[in-house]
Amino acid sequence: MDKKKYTYNLKVLTIAMIVLEILVWTSFFWLDHYFSNSEDVVLKEGTIFQYQYETALYFLYGTAILPVAYVLIYYFKNKMIESVADTRLMDRFVNKTSSINSFIKYFFFRIGIALLFIALANPQYGEKKMTGKSEGIEIIIALDVSNSMLVKDLDQNMDRMAVAKLAISELLNKMHGDKVGLVVFAGNPFVYIPITTDYVAFKRFMSDVSPGMTTAQGTAIGSAIDMASEAFTDSDANKAIIVISDGENHEDDAIQAAEKARSEGKYVFTVGMGTTKGAPIPNYENGIKKGYKKDLEGNTVISKINPQMLQGIAQAGGGAYTQADRRYLDLSGFVQTLDRIEKSEVDTSEFKVTEDRFSIFLIIGFIFILLDFLIPEKWFSYLEKIKK
Repeated sequence: MDKKKYTYNLKVLTIAMIVLEILVWTSFFWLDHYFSNSEDVVLKEGTIFQYQYETALYFLYGTAILPVAYVLIYYFKNKMIESVADTRLMDRFVNKTSSINSFIKYFFFRIGIALLFIALANPQYGEKKMTGKSEGIEIIIALDVSNSMLVKDLDQNMDRMAVAKLAISELLNKMHGDKVGLVVFAGNPFVYIPITTDYVAFKRFMSDVSPGMTTAQGTAIGSAIDMASEAFTDSDANKAIIVISDGENHEDDAIQAAEKARSEGKYVFTVGMGTTKGAPIPNYENGIKKGYKKDLEGNTVISKINPQMLQGIAQAGGGAYTQADRRYLDLSGFVQTLDRIEKSEVDTSEFKVTEDRFSIFLIIGFIFILLDFLIPEKWFSYLEKIKK
């Protein structure tokens, strides 16, 4: 009995796969080059071509090994069939093969898998205009950077400044569409981060804030509120000031500043940092702790929170007060108060976005893969007869 009808024609399959690979890669690189470089495409208004995830194309390039793998599979199948000693058992236990049928199934799989990897890269072609509206309030955070923020009375491993930064990050995580800026203050305030909607950049710049970044020591909460009021934009958005401090105000009338801000339509909220028991203020030289601060009489200075002052500021400013409990802050009620303020449109902008085209490749790719699984090799057997 002739074993050839049970084995694959490796020569025919190899030539067919090589031709297919040439067609696949020629088509891919030609189309990619055309859409990326053609003047008709590049210069046409509102039309661009790009891959959102270009690294995914490495998977596509890796599919070049598929024909080699398939030829090796067919080779070892032939070897197994040729090793059968009794050819009379062939008809009972071995199916007849068709090189053309096998190639047709491979064709669907090869093209399908290539299309799926192209879809993974998410080709983007064309642009569409969209109008974005951001609604919310404008918020300026006034952060105390006086030396008293170095006290570790909330947590033995974290000073007040570190806890305050956690509180700000928590507040930012609960914001959506609001603009935020940062004023730092001790004896004198200054705008450290102009008002923005980029919370990621805000957190990055905030990480560099530390006590001692201003040479004028003291705690001028009133001046900080005045500076924060000037840092807002001219938009009609509702505005809120958040003062984060231990409340030891020594420089000015913070209550009056809060009342003035409220009369201008701005809300003033306060966050208390520290404990009523307090703790000594550490002295640092070149990052090394050198004892504690002392007053003129040589007594160690104890820094305590002044909740009455902060509550009074919040009340005068029409806002609310919350206080740190160890290293954490419960901001839920604070954020709810912010949310109750009627939000107005902060920004309106028109922008272009590229259109994703992955779905076309994904659908066709799945159809081709499905055809490979659904079509049995006995189909198209009449092609072998025509061939003969």
